[in-house]
Amino acid sequence: MNHILCKLNRFYVILTDGPGKPSIVLTPNKSSFYVGEDVKFLCVSDSNPPGNITWSFLPFNHSKETIVSSGEDELKLKDIQLENAGNYICTANNEICKNNNAVVINVKEPLEKNRTTIFSCDQCDQFEKCHNKKPGNTKRFIKLYLGY
Repeated sequence: MNHILCKLNRFYVILTDGPGKPSIVLTPNKSSFYVGEDVKFLCVSDSNPPGNITWSFLPFNHSKETIVSSGEDELKLKDIQLENAGNYICTANNEICKNNNAVVINVKEPLEKNRTTIFSCDQCDQFEKCHNKKPGNTKRFIKLYLGY
């Protein structure tokens, strides 16, 4: 009886690829925020080997990006202010290549809930008793908003 001995050789194939265009998830999922809100950005990118994530910020009316976070797929902003409005860029890179994606957020002042409108004459500071209050003479009145 003849025995046949088979030797099994194992081959490993390692596939490498660079990161594709990352996806950005905003929480809460909106593009306009009020001053004082919190915002969370999540950058999702698949690659082998895994990519390194870098977050950059490009404010409106500026031409230079600033790196705000490196090595983290999540970026959190607490108590945002008007100067936080702009472009947030997620860059994923490994030794194969790099790719990025951006999201724009707008920041605005909160609405005043209790606002009173008062009209006042620009000459005598009166409205009800103003002597200049005549039909067609509305240019002299100033509209004031009082929030409390």
